[in-house]
Amino acid sequence: MCINPFARGVAYCTQTYEYPKMYYSPELQKATQTMIDAARKNKKILGLFLFGTERVAEFIKKGFVFISIGNDLHHILTQAQTHMATLKDTAKKEGKVWSPRPSAFL
Repeated sequence: MCINPFARGVAYCTQTYEYPKMYYSPELQKATQTMIDAARKNKKILGLFLFGTERVAEFIKKGFVFISIGNDLHHILTQAQTHMATLKDTAKKEGKVWSPRPSAFL
């Protein structure tokens, strides 16, 4: 199987707009619509990369079907935070206190 998606990113908008305004800039909206139109015309799969799941519905409505969520570092960070929250909650239920060592990463 050959996958030949059109993919969209926001990196070029970071020079003009501050976070998070860059995600909603007129240039990015226009570029996204141009990509959608070209993908439909050329029968290509629409794809994009998102760091989180907050905007998935927005892009599904626009016709994106290949959606990558996060990257390896993002997954490690969010999963570690989830595990630490579970450890704290479980310890509390058992009448104990658990807390991680201080870390700039987490």
